[in-house]
Amino acid sequence: IPFENLTRALNTVKLTARLKPQIVQTSIYYPYPQTDLYEICRQKGFLTDKRLDSYFEADTVLNLPEFPQAQILFAYQNFENFVKLYRFAYKLPRPLSTIFEKLTDTLYLYPSIFRHLLTCYQPFKKIFKWVRRKK
Repeated sequence: IPFENLTRALNTVKLTARLKPQIVQTSIYYPYPQTDLYEICRQKGFLTDKRLDSYFEADTVLNLPEFPQAQILFAYQNFENFVKLYRFAYKLPRPLSTIFEKLTDTLYLYPSIFRHLLTCYQPFKKIFKWVRRKK
């Protein structure tokens, strides 16, 4: 959405976690021609020459100054994972919930930290599954 950034996207993740919907459908905003939001994007120079074959592609046609493409894709690809993390955080007693929420905020707002931890986590996940199968 025009004028979106990673912090605002995080607010959407947290709201979704608090609302606890049964189904979550995630998509990347696509400005439809002949709409007010399309005109705002055009006037502000947010539109790129990129065209998508489908409105459901995991890519963006926007060049937002406060929300680079890499961050948009990170937010899109990890939306449900972070909703689950925040749901878990909100179930914890205080002050644990506050601490876990702040840690999760950091992982979301600094995607490179999240990717690094995910890379370290994957081998342990495989080992854990292997150990469980051996029992």
